[in-house]
Amino acid sequence: MNILIIGEFSAFAKHLKNGLKLLGHQVVVVNSGDDWKRIAGDSDDVDFNIRGLTILGRHIKGSERMLAPWTNWRLEKKLRKRLKGIHIDIVVVIGHVFLSNNLFTIGVKVSLVKGLIEKGAKMIQTICYGCPAFQYAYPEFERLSMQHHPLKEPRFSFLIKNADAIIPTTYSYYYAITSYCNHFGFSDAKITRAIPLPITVDKDVIIRPCQDRKIVIFHGISRPVLKGTGFIKNAMDRIQREYPNSVECICEERLPYNDYIKLFDRIDILIDQVYFSGWGVNAAIGAMKGKCVLAPCGKDNGDNMQIPDIPFVQIEPDSDQIYAVLKNLVENPMEIDRIKRASRCFIEKYCESSVVGRRYIDAVFNDNKAGLD
Repeated sequence: MNILIIGEFSAFAKHLKNGLKLLGHQVVVVNSGDDWKRIAGDSDDVDFNIRGLTILGRHIKGSERMLAPWTNWRLEKKLRKRLKGIHIDIVVVIGHVFLSNNLFTIGVKVSLVKGLIEKGAKMIQTICYGCPAFQYAYPEFERLSMQHHPLKEPRFSFLIKNADAIIPTTYSYYYAITSYCNHFGFSDAKITRAIPLPITVDKDVIIRPCQDRKIVIFHGISRPVLKGTGFIKNAMDRIQREYPNSVECICEERLPYNDYIKLFDRIDILIDQVYFSGWGVNAAIGAMKGKCVLAPCGKDNGDNMQIPDIPFVQIEPDSDQIYAVLKNLVENPMEIDRIKRASRCFIEKYCESSVVGRRYIDAVFNDNKAGLD
């Protein structure tokens, strides 16, 4: 089949494409690089840059919107050329923010997606970071992000009404989209249980034992308020002071994706984030590489996904609680090694990109809640 993926968050689309290609499908991603992460697409993808104006080296705030008509014209031209003569079987929209429904909003035109649907394409809407449903179900999110977005968003409504499957990536997003649809009068019949984020599995991963050396603890800083970096950093500073000969704590901020991945070779414990119930691509990469991952992942995720014993160590927005978790792990390095092995097995069985890709296809063609019922 021919599959079009619109949008990119933290290499979500990149990994999903890899999995779908392993299943024998042809896949094109429309990719703007996800800002400073600079996630590069493949040569057969449609890449585009969102650029604003600069004067004397200083960025002019809001100028991206001024240039949106030009950006959208170039994007549509490249996309139509890439899709010429190709029948698209499935459209996956990573988020409504990658669609455009007016002159000054950057993205793929809603009318283009409508046209693909009218020609027979099935559409999948994923529910992940920054959607109105999440803001509705978790109003504290708006307080943390310090951004106000309308709960009724035309592009988001278009996706809900026209999707053949609506796929949340964690339990929090499942709860959010279900609550949102019930409140605003949309059908929830197309919502699947949460399906884990896809991850491309490296074959040559070496899981290093922690005995007789310093344990490396890492937290990557991006959207620090939303991820609870303050709680995490306080706990890391405390554990570093109390166990200077046993641990090395590292925090890095706003690294490009490829540089970020290279850091993982040294890490033993990866601290992802503290809010809501689930995990992100960051945690999935860490688990794939055989790391002990700390994330706000509770039993509700396993129950909803029908996955027993998700190996992430649960943390909360509480620096004392995070410190206690770290202390227990540092004092029990064999437990870190056990969790590392369990994390790798979990990814291989449930999150490997082709496993997730197959479930996405099942969600629109087998009509069985993504193969879970």
